[in-house]
Amino acid sequence: MKTLFYTNLIFLLSTLLAYVFIDNISGLLCQFFLGIIQLLYFLLCRYRAKAISLKKHLKRYKLSVIFTFIVLVILLLVSNVTLNIPHVITIIFVCVIPMSIATYFVYITYLIQKL
Repeated sequence: MKTLFYTNLIFLLSTLLAYVFIDNISGLLCQFFLGIIQLLYFLLCRYRAKAISLKKHLKRYKLSVIFTFIVLVILLLVSNVTLNIPHVITIIFVCVIPMSIATYFVYITYLIQKL
């Protein structure tokens, strides 16, 4: 499980580096692949987690991903109808919150590899 943590950490750091040093499009592309990888890791971890505290962390992660996805779909639908959504809200729900959730999942994989 140490490889799970380290690969997850490498993907998170490469996404952050793409945002900082390349451009937003590259960062979003890396973030998309990070999300796919973390969802696959989540499915793997969900069946291997035996500690109750880890199951609680994984449940919080799952709920935050579902909530963020629903908000993103609503933002997408509203932006197609009206273009009055402030850019700050879009940036927060497209970049900041998903990267915060990704960082939380790296913490969860750190807890798993400590066991």
